Amino acid sequence: MKAKRRLAIVGAVGLLSLCGCLFEPAEPSLSATLNPAAGHIPYSAEVIAEAPAGTFVFTTPEGAVEQRDGRLAVEVDRLGWSCTVTWTAGDHVLHETVTATATNPLPDIHSPQIGGTGGVWKLIPFQRTLIDFSRSIYDGHLVSISVRGDYVDTPYSIFYPPYEEGVCHAEFRQMIVDEACIVYPFYASVDSGEPLPYSPTGFDIGYPTSHGNPNALRYLYGSAESGLGIPAQTGTITATAENDIGQRVTESFSIPIEAIHFADIDR
Repeated sequence: MKAKRRLAIVGAVGLLSLCGCLFEPAEPSLSATLNPAAGHIPYSAEVIAEAPAGTFVFTTPEGAVEQRDGRLAVEVDRLGWSCTVTWTAGDHVLHETVTATATNPLPDIHSPQIGGTGGVWKLIPFQRTLIDFSRSIYDGHLVSISVRGDYVDTPYSIFYPPYEEGVCHAEFRQMIVDEACIVYPFYASVDSGEPLPYSPTGFDIGYPTSHGNPNALRYLYGSAESGLGIPAQTGTITATAENDIGQRVTESFSIPIEAIHFADIDR
C-alpha cells in the first residue's frame, strides 16, 4: 500500500514538473501600427503600440516621447516620416517601426512653349530661345531643365536670368517668366572654372560674359571656311519638377533642331 502511495506521489510530482515545462511564460511581443498609415502630407495620425505593461518610448523626427500609454497622437509632416516604438519591461526590450505613405499627387509635366508662343515647336541653333513651362507643370514646380541634340551627348548651356540660386525663371522680351529658362541651341560654354556658364550675348543678367569665350560644340562641325554646318537633328528637352513634399518627376520631350550652315552665321 505504501509502495502504491509512493508511486502515486512520484507520478504527481512528475506530472506537475511536466506541466511546468508546458506552461512556461511566453516571450513578450510588441506590435505597432500607424492609423491611418497613408495620407496627404501633412496629416494627423496615431501610433498604436500593443505590448504587456511597461514603458513606451516613441521616437519621431520631432524627438522622443516616453510614456506608459501605448497610444500617441502625431503629425505626419514630411516624406519618409517614421516612428520607432521602444518597449521596456524589466530586462525585456523590444523595438518596432512604423512608416507613413504619402498620397500627395506627383508633379504632372506637359510639353513647354518655345519662345513664348504655343504654335512654335522647333529650335534654331544659336538663337536666344525661351523654354517656358509656366503653363505646363501641375502639382509641382520646376527644378531643372536640360537640352541637347542627338549628334553629341554634351548638353547645351542653360540660363535662368536674372540669376538667383535655386530659382528657375527667365527674362525674355523684358518680362520675367517663371518656370522657364533660356537656351542657345548648340551653344555649350567652355569650362573656364566659373561656377556659372558664360552667356554668349551678355543679355543674361547675373552670368559672366566674354566675346572671347568659345562654344565647346561649334567646332565639331567645322567653320565657314570648311563649308560645314550643323545638320538637322532631333533635340531633347528634359524637365524635372518637385511637389510640396520633395517627390520628383522627370519628363523628356523630343523637338526638331533646324540645320544651319556656318557661312550664314560667320559672315
